Amino acid sequence: MLQAQLAAAAPNTETIYGKHAYFTQLQKEAEKSPKKASIELQVLEADGRIGSEIVILHADKVSENMDLLVDYLATLVNVRGLMNGATKVAVLTKEIDAKDVITRLQQCLKSNYGNTEFVMSFGEGTQFTTEPLKAELQAERAAPIPVAVDYNQGVGVGFDLGGQGIKWAQRAQPGQKPGTGRVKMDDLMHSGALANFIREKIQETESAIGQKIDAAHPVIITIPGPITPDGRIVLITNLEKTRPCTAKELEALQAEYSKGAILFQNDANVPGHFYTIEQNIQGNVIFNTLGTGLGLAILKDQKLGLGPMEAHIRLTSAADAVLHEGFGMNGDLESYANTAFVEHRTAQLCEQNSVVWTR
Repeated sequence: MLQAQLAAAAPNTETIYGKHAYFTQLQKEAEKSPKKASIELQVLEADGRIGSEIVILHADKVSENMDLLVDYLATLVNVRGLMNGATKVAVLTKEIDAKDVITRLQQCLKSNYGNTEFVMSFGEGTQFTTEPLKAELQAERAAPIPVAVDYNQGVGVGFDLGGQGIKWAQRAQPGQKPGTGRVKMDDLMHSGALANFIREKIQETESAIGQKIDAAHPVIITIPGPITPDGRIVLITNLEKTRPCTAKELEALQAEYSKGAILFQNDANVPGHFYTIEQNIQGNVIFNTLGTGLGLAILKDQKLGLGPMEAHIRLTSAADAVLHEGFGMNGDLESYANTAFVEHRTAQLCEQNSVVWTR
């Protein structure tokens, strides 16, 4: 009976919350023992600050918990890296082989956490070390949109790329209601079609406003994936499988124009930044967009963070965890909060309750 009660009370270590609860429990058990082992995980984030997590457990329990411990460290790297970036990761240990932990950690990230390492390092690769990290403070991310007194006075054209299509908004005269439209991605699948569509819209706008696009009059294309602080595309997550040539096609289009004439920004960062300015919101803000994916912008006093700010946090490693094909990982937050999952789950609940539901 006691064993059954203990089993029922044990945390579910398949989830991110359960792993945290389990190692918190082990730390409490080890507090009064002189035989402690510990791992300090340090992450050099994109803004140059050091994020740190410490795991403590009884030295005699290290071996039996090593696989789960490494997976927990990978979870912490996944969370910190995708939110704030991770250019370097340090593993500092007591009574544990740090080099062995790093080898296991890298293998775990590669096997179970999809594109985490690629995205958290903005495609540059993460350096792993057993030496303590030092802060390397960086400049702020450039604002994705200019601050204006009245946004109704602007003219030009902008594009919002999504997993299912591309939307555009165009204004030829100050104060005029923008013209808007959407083209399905299915109609732009052959090579060059997307770039041709954007190019034609730019030419149409230049003719209407009598002004060529340039660094002073740029076109912004929002991208459903991480963008480096200096505006480079890292990954277009929800198009990686369905239209893998998209990033190269857009980069080639950008190169046709003068420097700064076409800018890439994350598709949640732009509306998030605009909303905090328009509403004059200060302090900490987490802004979400819901579509093919789950967009995420993190701001403090109307300034965006420097990290990737991607919603591919691995919530569960359960056998039936949903696979995100574009990110190459099971059980991420986006797969449980995007449009497809909401529709699928709604249909399930309706069927279970004998309710007729149509899309």
